[in-house]
Amino acid sequence: MARMMILDGNSLVNRAFYALPPLTSAEGLPTNAVHGFLTMLFRLQKEQKPDYWAVVFDKSKPTVRINQFAEYKAQRKPTPDALRPQFAYLKEILEVMQVPILELEGYEADDIIAAAADKAGEKGIEVSIYTGDRDALQLINPGTKVYLTVKGISEVKCYDEERLAEEYGLKPEQIIDLKGLAGDASDNIPGVPGIGQKTALKLLHEYGTVENILKQKENIQGDKIKKLLAEYAEQALLSKKLAALIHDVPLEFSLDDLVRREPDLTKCKTVLHSYSLYKVAQLFEQSCASVKKDLSVQPADKPAGSEDHPALEVIVPDGSGWIGQMNAWQEEKAVLSLGYRYEGDCVHRGKWTEMGICDGKNTYLLERGNQPSAVLEKWYELLADDSVRKIVADSKTLRVLLLNEQKILNGVDVDLSLAAYLLNPSLSAYQANDLLREYGSGLLGFPAPREAELLRKIAPAYVERIAREKLEMLLYEVEEPLSRVLAVMENQGITVDKELLTRFGDELGEKIDRLEGEIYELAGSRFNLNSPQQLGKVLFEDLKLPPMKKNKTGYSTDAETLEELRPEHPVIDKLLQYRQLVK
Repeated sequence: MARMMILDGNSLVNRAFYALPPLTSAEGLPTNAVHGFLTMLFRLQKEQKPDYWAVVFDKSKPTVRINQFAEYKAQRKPTPDALRPQFAYLKEILEVMQVPILELEGYEADDIIAAAADKAGEKGIEVSIYTGDRDALQLINPGTKVYLTVKGISEVKCYDEERLAEEYGLKPEQIIDLKGLAGDASDNIPGVPGIGQKTALKLLHEYGTVENILKQKENIQGDKIKKLLAEYAEQALLSKKLAALIHDVPLEFSLDDLVRREPDLTKCKTVLHSYSLYKVAQLFEQSCASVKKDLSVQPADKPAGSEDHPALEVIVPDGSGWIGQMNAWQEEKAVLSLGYRYEGDCVHRGKWTEMGICDGKNTYLLERGNQPSAVLEKWYELLADDSVRKIVADSKTLRVLLLNEQKILNGVDVDLSLAAYLLNPSLSAYQANDLLREYGSGLLGFPAPREAELLRKIAPAYVERIAREKLEMLLYEVEEPLSRVLAVMENQGITVDKELLTRFGDELGEKIDRLEGEIYELAGSRFNLNSPQQLGKVLFEDLKLPPMKKNKTGYSTDAETLEELRPEHPVIDKLLQYRQLVK
């Protein structure tokens, strides 16, 4: 059965913003909400492999419901300055990735989600809705499940008809009746004052709907409940109407508009890097790789410049075949190049899922999930064997993945990521796909065996350059040993003096507070020091400093710009000190 995945953009972006610490791009643009949302999106793409998908947003005010009830959502606080621009950044990235975006003036994301789910249901498409808004529970049916965020955006809880009945004792269509009685504080839906969720559920279990409860109110036990229902009958019906999603929104789109299409991988990586989202770009690579089912690179998938690399023949031995092959590698003290993939929201909680292995003659694929324990134990023995040399990119990440399972990696012949860093420290990223740009657009969508094969091809050139530039001692005696130590530190953590750390934090906080006061005094006004937009206005409009350059959101206030402005005004020096301390 075909699958559709719908994400509630506003709900999930808001949750990501408050779940993650502040993050900024190299230009000082806030990106934590974008980072969190895309991390979730790529994880879901990898898990769900949807045929159709869409991200749905609110657009301006929900005027349709405000016209019905002026106080609808009136209690909501303004969007934080650091969050507001991130919606535009995210939409730019989604457009490059060819992820469909749906929004309509006056309507809420939930309404459009309802319309999209209806279109899919009519064609027998299975629908998964991801949101933090319980209004979506009314959309559950045999072909539609709702995944509610539980903690931040890293955990979700799946609701189908069975789970909804277990938790609430209700059918999906009764969710709006529940809100009609108990209200919804998050949307400022009043319901019936004095009737909470417990009482509302009890009434619905017995009478079914708000209308039937009002009709039968004289038969309900408890004078107080009867009085409340009589007094607030119209408000209960209005609240139910406000909670009901609008399925027939006037938005023109077809299922074909929501088909998941292959994006231009180079453009995707470029836009992610423009916001300094390097780790997110790696997750994107992994999600693309998992969606591709064919291990060989077909002609349509070949990156430019890779015409001399034919479709890869990958050997996948059975259990006894693997053990025999690994024994042979140990006996001959082989040199193996490795490509690897892993799953998990971060490497420190992840586990490897597949290994590409190239021994110079053949290329192999070891899939973790299909192997008996004897094969995995033999593989771990080989990875720990110092006499079997390994060529790898980013050995630290592989070591952390192995340490998660109390396993180790020895015998790294060369870590090409470290070699690339020493040869060109100005690059922004050093993952395998970054090292292999000479083969086209990198490894976005390529499987682990192809990575292993190509790393082996380029390794001699890196080793030769390291020798020519006399960097061997730095690579083999400093960087690679340090990488091993860092992997252990990341896996086990380090001991700290909590009292000293707390005292240092307090002192740092006092310095930051003092600097804030000095900056406000020099600037002549109070503003959000962490907002590039507000800072730009103060510096270049209020203080009339000469603007150096602009970016897509206004004046640039990055470190380079501030350094150039240092002689222009004493506030600049204070700002640079402030940024150094808050880091």
